Amino acid sequence: MLDLKFIRENPELVKKGVESKNEKSKVDEILALDKERREYLQRTEDLKAKRNTVSQEVARMKKAGENADHIVADMKNVSEEIKILDDRLREIGEKLNEYLMWIFRTNPFRMENLPLIILKTGNGCPKVLHLKTKNPFWTTLNSVKN
Repeated sequence: MLDLKFIRENPELVKKGVESKNEKSKVDEILALDKERREYLQRTEDLKAKRNTVSQEVARMKKAGENADHIVADMKNVSEEIKILDDRLREIGEKLNEYLMWIFRTNPFRMENLPLIILKTGNGCPKVLHLKTKNPFWTTLNSVKN
């Protein structure tokens, strides 16, 4: 099974593998969703950090007998925004998983078995890139078992 990080780092290689199996590539859609998900995640984490910091400040203010009602009202808006962003993140994650599952569900011999990439080297011993593992690795052609 291909890792999302591998798809992100090697989009052209994955596209070629999908196309070599006569399938329509959804790699661009996967990368767009992944980018959008990471942006929403960053925004959500920033707001949650702000909410936590302000919550500590409100507690300090209340302990000192100060009025913090205006800050609490602002934080309700932030909490609502976080909820909206979390919902959107969930939607994006579901769609991303749907695309990733399509890749792997299409056929057991399709995407997860991308064609081996064979590179010719100067010493006459071709190198083979194995993509079926989480951490792709190289071997020499004469060490590959049939």
